[in-house]
Amino acid sequence: MTLADKVEKGCLRCGCGLGGVAAGVGIIGPIAVKGLENAGVFSAAQKGIAKGIDKTIEGLGNIYELNLFSYSYWSAKINGTNFSNKNILINIVNEIYNKCTESAAAGKTLFCKATLAMGEESNMLPVKTISEMAAEAAEVAGKVSKTTEEAGIALANTASYNSYVAIAYSIIAILIILLVMVIIYLTLRYRRKKRMNKKIQYTKLLNQ
Repeated sequence: MTLADKVEKGCLRCGCGLGGVAAGVGIIGPIAVKGLENAGVFSAAQKGIAKGIDKTIEGLGNIYELNLFSYSYWSAKINGTNFSNKNILINIVNEIYNKCTESAAAGKTLFCKATLAMGEESNMLPVKTISEMAAEAAEVAGKVSKTTEEAGIALANTASYNSYVAIAYSIIAILIILLVMVIIYLTLRYRRKKRMNKKIQYTKLLNQ
């Protein structure tokens, strides 16, 4: 077997192999990238919720020194389903307010002192004030959560787009190499057939 024959067969084998690789990358690559993209979107949503909960606790803590309550106290009441719900947050702060008159110890807290002092001016003023502040905390937390989630999704989409582009470039590169090998294979095959035809013609001439 001549060197040309070996190269011809090598090109044929490599071409078949590269064709399989290109097909595999084209099928499996996008599926893997889509899986990573979905994971990125889920992670962004979770980060948005976590950021929203933290912002809610921070906002409620700004209501007349309610930040003196422990984080564990708030985390037991605030979760991923209610951190931006105005009605629920309003109910939470009003429950705390109602406890101000239940015991002497509760009445000594800064929150209770402030709200009870407001109550001397108007019975509805404390409830109105803390309810508005709780509603504002819910609104701010909702916006922060949405912004955080959208930023995370944007990063996930950018990463997946870059991955798709990389896969596309890889497939193009493989196809170019495959095309070169096919051209080499066809050229060598053509030359081999040409040599064989000349040999046949030469043999016919000798036999005449």
